[in-house]
Formats: sequence, C-alpha cells, structure tokens
Amino acid sequence: MVMMLLFAFACKKQSDPAIPPPFYPPNDTTAHTATPLPIVLDVTNGTSLYNTWGRLIALMSDSTTVLSPGDTVYSSGQYGIALFVDSSVTTYLDAGIISLNNDTVPHPPQYPFYKGNAIALQYGANWAIQGSADVPSFNFNYSGGFPSYSGPIPYQVSKDSGLHFTFNGTTVANADSVYVVITTVDSNNTVSYRQCFGANQGNVFITGSLYNFLPVSSISQGHLTIIPFKYTAQAFGHKKFVFVKQSEISHSVSIQ
Repeated sequence: MVMMLLFAFACKKQSDPAIPPPFYPPNDTTAHTATPLPIVLDVTNGTSLYNTWGRLIALMSDSTTVLSPGDTVYSSGQYGIALFVDSSVTTYLDAGIISLNNDTVPHPPQYPFYKGNAIALQYGANWAIQGSADVPSFNFNYSGGFPSYSGPIPYQVSKDSGLHFTFNGTTVANADSVYVVITTVDSNNTVSYRQCFGANQGNVFITGSLYNFLPVSSISQGHLTIIPFKYTAQAFGHKKFVFVKQSEISHSVSIQ
C-alpha cells in the first residue's frame, strides 16, 4: 500500500551534515531572489530534512491485505517520484524529461508518480534530469543496496500491550532510519500514528497510549507499515536536491 501523505515530523539520522538552511555551496555568488522550500518526503515518513529545490524519491512497496479469513491480497510495486518547487511560485516547476533507471517519470503538471516493476530499484536509483529554465540539468546515481526490513510485523495492534520491534543490523539493511506507521479510517477519514527510529536503535517498545486515539478497527481497515529509508543531499547548478531511497512493508491489522 503506497501511502502518499505529507507530514512534517522530525526524524534525523545521526550522520546529518551540519548545514544550516538554506544551503548553497560556498562558491555560490548567485543573487537568490527566492528561498527554497523545506523538503517533505511524499510518503508517510514525511520529514522536514533540508531547505531544497527538489526531491526525487525511489520507492519499493510491498503490501499484504487480509480482507476476511482466508482472503488475502498481496501487491507490490516500484515507484519514482520527482517534485521540483520554488517558494516564489505556487505550482511545481517543470524539469523537462525525467528518467529513473531509464524509465520516464511523469511529474507536475502531470501526475508525479510512476509505477513499473521494470525499474529494478534493487540495483540502484539512477536519475537523469533534462532540466529547464528553472531546474538545472543533472544526473545522479544513488547506488548501493536498497533499504529493507526483514523482522516480523504483527497482524493485530493492541492498545493495552503496545508494540515491540527490533531495529538493528539483522532486521534492517541499507537504511538510516525507520518509520512505524499505524493507519486506519474514522468516518471515512484516514487517521494515523507515526514514529521514527534509528535503523540501529535496537529493541523498541511503543506504548499503546501513544496511539490510543486510533479507533478500534477490523483487519480490513487498519494497516501497520514499516518504512526503512535513507537519503542524501546533492547540489547541482547552485541548488540543492534531496534523493531518497525508501521501502514500505505493510500488513493489514486489526486495532483493538
């Protein structure tokens, strides 16, 4: 289940560079008339990371949904998300033709998400941006392994007993941080709890009082999603862009 929500939650990896926003390279003498917007990741691990002019996200999603006993639906997908924005305008900026691992990625004013199992993100995320008057032309290969989580995910969330996870080198790979997200529906509106942890935080306990506001729901309504991710910031044409690699591993859950 791909969860395209915007949040502004703080979760910083320990190796965050000490770069005060807004960031420009030391040799940048350009007279900037607009301030780049804070970056917000476009999925549930939304985190204000840096002031930036664009975000390019490679996402792998795996979801198991139990609609009723014996009725399980499994889905997966690979996505590219490319968004470019300047705070001096109210719309997304055109960046010309964008590709991820040689597959074209639509972006605003077109729908900015691309799904295709042929992207092969497990081998890396190679971005190519044609550029425009507002966005520089650049290429960036975010190489290395893709974030993954191999630990257990329960099918029931209890407000009485809370949740236990282990995030370490055995259960999490190629990630800086991990989000835990519980999502359900209340009066047709999505309601969610989310919390961010370090990828090597070890044993984690989330007390049920933290998500007690979530309504009780059946297994067909609730979802528990583990989201390991990593990111890097790169400057092109005196503007900074954030590249993200992220996985979503989601189970449908009952909330009691």
